[in-house]
Amino acid sequence: MRHDPPVVLITGASSAIGAAVARRYAADGWELLLWHRSGGQLVRDLEAELEALGARRSWTQVDFKDAPAVERAVEPLRQARVDALVNNAGGYEALQHFSTLGHAEVMESLAVNFTAPFLLASAVFEGMAGRGAGRMVNISSVAAKYGGSAQSMHYGCAKRALEGITRTLAREGASSGVLVNTVRPGVIDTGFHTRLGRDMAVRTELIPLGRMGTPEEVAEVVHFLGSFRNTYVTGQTIAVSGGE
Repeated sequence: MRHDPPVVLITGASSAIGAAVARRYAADGWELLLWHRSGGQLVRDLEAELEALGARRSWTQVDFKDAPAVERAVEPLRQARVDALVNNAGGYEALQHFSTLGHAEVMESLAVNFTAPFLLASAVFEGMAGRGAGRMVNISSVAAKYGGSAQSMHYGCAKRALEGITRTLAREGASSGVLVNTVRPGVIDTGFHTRLGRDMAVRTELIPLGRMGTPEEVAEVVHFLGSFRNTYVTGQTIAVSGGE
């Protein structure tokens, strides 16, 4: 029997895409386990929205660069019910030319974009397989396709590693009803690019659809792949990138 309501764990819930994913699942009646690194106005606004919706939710604050904290947060999940996992947390831990990066900066990028998602997926997989149903969505980046720039090569490589989780777990989970996919956003209008100081008019000209995407457009694809409406798509990388 399927749990009612089903439970989704969403990391990076304090980001624009994470919040949009949370709202989409809440609208469909899911219980939310929301992980975030820091609070702020977006978290307060999202909490108010979810309360108004009457969504069942809980919050966990954990920094993915803190290995012991990650292990403490992940361990209880081995006994918890998680019907869907959205590995959304990620980002640049150092924006600088690859030739200037040291071991610490590279490992921080891997910790946030690969290691913590790997541990989360591993922790919930057996429970999903044992129940005969589960969904996972790993949020990658268009940087994984192009390799990132000279300033983001470590990030692009870490996201490629994250996509490797999808391919392996999709094969492992197929016989147990666990479907695993990657969503690869392109340039999404989240404010992230503004903080990096990019000329977004120039960048947007490279997108065939001629505009940035929205967090809600990403969330719609994530929710489909990461819900029980998806019954046959697994092991795939789906780009939400305006044609890039």
